[in-house]
Amino acid sequence: MTSKRLLKFYFCADGIEGALDRLILREACDPSHCADALHCAERVQSLVLAKVSLSALWAYIDNVMGQFGEGDRSLLFKYALSCGGFAGVEGATHNAVRRTVVRFMRRARRLGDYAGALALVDGYCAFL
Repeated sequence: MTSKRLLKFYFCADGIEGALDRLILREACDPSHCADALHCAERVQSLVLAKVSLSALWAYIDNVMGQFGEGDRSLLFKYALSCGGFAGVEGATHNAVRRTVVRFMRRARRLGDYAGALALVDGYCAFL
């Protein structure tokens, strides 16, 4: 997982949360999607567990982001939503963004504990 996708998940998690809510509601309320009730229940359960896992990852990243000031957070926000990554950040802020991203990744040492949630972020990245 790249730092850009991880930061984009942090700043745009509402998109994934809304998509998961809509999927859960559709699976739970529309009987035409499922052949039997057990399959529907298992699908709803997997979506709810995915939402819980992503919520835990977001809370961890929020804890890491709490160590940064507003200036650093705004740099990370610009980087996360830029089209070209580091190449999309121009001028003198390029080095500042790079340093801030490196500091963020160093402080987020326990990302390996959230391997399942990181895989989900890759799977649901279209909703970001």
